[in-house]
Amino acid sequence: MRLMPPGMSEEKTVIGWREKLEFVDWPIKSVRAKIDTGARTSALDAINVEELPDNQVRFLVRTRKNNLKAFKEITAPIERKCEVRSSNGKMETRIFVKTMIRIGEHSKEVEFSLVDRRDMKCRALIGRSALEGSFIVDCSHKHVISHPVRTRKK
Repeated sequence: MRLMPPGMSEEKTVIGWREKLEFVDWPIKSVRAKIDTGARTSALDAINVEELPDNQVRFLVRTRKNNLKAFKEITAPIERKCEVRSSNGKMETRIFVKTMIRIGEHSKEVEFSLVDRRDMKCRALIGRSALEGSFIVDCSHKHVISHPVRTRKK
């Protein structure tokens, strides 16, 4: 017999500590994401973030760490702006956007802060707010429900 914590159902999908994401609403089909239950919010590697009229934002998403030409330009509505404590402990104001992602066969709308993650191994970070209600993380495995992002060796 498997004991479940109160409020937890068998409906949740097990994912690994790293998975591949697809951005359903944007022309981004494969991004490496770290699944981080220690982070509350999710973050996306974005540069040249420019606020536009009518509560819109334009930015470049870096889709590959080692390819300086692997960018996609995105324009999206600004969901909100707020203070976030970064991984180095400093508070910074970030712009958040919301979009539909797919992990394996599972789709979910997720809010992302736009931040330069060039020094990180993964282009996106999925925090616990995005995981809540849908996923359980198995930290002993990666790519449980998605295939790994292939990178070319130079």
